[in-house]
Amino acid sequence: KNSDQRKGRCSDYKVRFLCPIDFCTPPPGCWTDWFDRDNPSGKGDFEILRKLHKENPGKICNNPLQIQVLTTGGQPVSSTGDIIDTSDTEIGFICKNSDQKKGRCSDYKVRFLCPTDFCAPPPAHNRPFQLNGKCFTFVEMKYLIELPCVRNAPSK
Repeated sequence: KNSDQRKGRCSDYKVRFLCPIDFCTPPPGCWTDWFDRDNPSGKGDFEILRKLHKENPGKICNNPLQIQVLTTGGQPVSSTGDIIDTSDTEIGFICKNSDQKKGRCSDYKVRFLCPTDFCAPPPAHNRPFQLNGKCFTFVEMKYLIELPCVRNAPSK
């Protein structure tokens, strides 16, 4: 309360909340593998999405829906006491050693939730095939289209 303060006024603070991962129901999609590209030995632990994309081509979608962060030992961030600089799907994860009372961040790993279109494996082939009496093919190994049936189309 302002009346409790020596100067008669409270400072203006902002807060944020870290909820357990199971607090929200994630949108449909798939989680990537875990990535641990940095250790806190330098200025901190920097699990930067741009660098992870460059170092792991094709393994992380361009626009992740969520990020999950744990210590390399499997602890949630909330149990470490670390002050986190950034944890989002645009930049990735940043923990700076200079922000920590103990002088050093824990070692973290990250993974990302990607949309379902990133998760679907590509079709095995681009040849026409027959299914339930109809013929189909994939265009650009992505879009399924129906074709007029031609004799000798392989059955599935």
